[in-house]
Amino acid sequence: FCASYSKQTPVYILMNAIEQIDDVTTLAHETGHMIHSELQRKNLEIYYDVSLATAEVSSTFFEDFAFDKACMNLKDKIQIFGLKVDKFFDQIYTIHMQASGYLFERNLHKTFREKGYLSKHDIDELLYDELKNFYGNVTNVSDFKDRWIIWPHLRSPFYLYSYAMGLLISKSLQFMVKNNTNSINKVKEFMSYGNSLSPVEIFNNIGINITDQNFWMQGISMLRMQFEGLKKDFHNVMKLI
Repeated sequence: FCASYSKQTPVYILMNAIEQIDDVTTLAHETGHMIHSELQRKNLEIYYDVSLATAEVSSTFFEDFAFDKACMNLKDKIQIFGLKVDKFFDQIYTIHMQASGYLFERNLHKTFREKGYLSKHDIDELLYDELKNFYGNVTNVSDFKDRWIIWPHLRSPFYLYSYAMGLLISKSLQFMVKNNTNSINKVKEFMSYGNSLSPVEIFNNIGINITDQNFWMQGISMLRMQFEGLKKDFHNVMKLI
């Protein structure tokens, strides 16, 4: 995790490493938070903080660049393909699972207001109702017994949506930078605002309208293109086996 408490204190990253590629992407993720904090520190006297709507944009932005760089140092094409597949499904999991968690939270509060009390069994059922849309009929409620207790980000109300939102926005920022490296200045600008503007204003300032549904569909389209690329890679890899 990355700890940044105030403008007057240093930013710290604490991480365990087990010599896998996830170490690289995790470090890149947390470093994104750190850079976000440091750019605010240079730009702001007040409003030094980030909202849920921007917190996971900077972190997920750096992950793919670090992942691609790590893969460039590998020579085994089958291994590279396997890592890319894992990375892709991790992104799909992030979008759909975190969205399911957000919908669970929303339904949890709605149902509690209506009933005034929810038992543990009731909460299990509410979570299952959302997660079965993700996992399908191969699951049952017992598979998710107590999942809502051990899911740490549920301790921060309505934090989960920021992962799905952050990943989709970061995909657009990555596309922007890969097509024009000078666009990195827009990314730096975004990370320098802190809480001095609303999320809508922050992204509008760099040419992104997060209130436009078409923008979100662009992020989904980029993932679809990534999937098509993996299908082509699969046929090439099969020739090596």
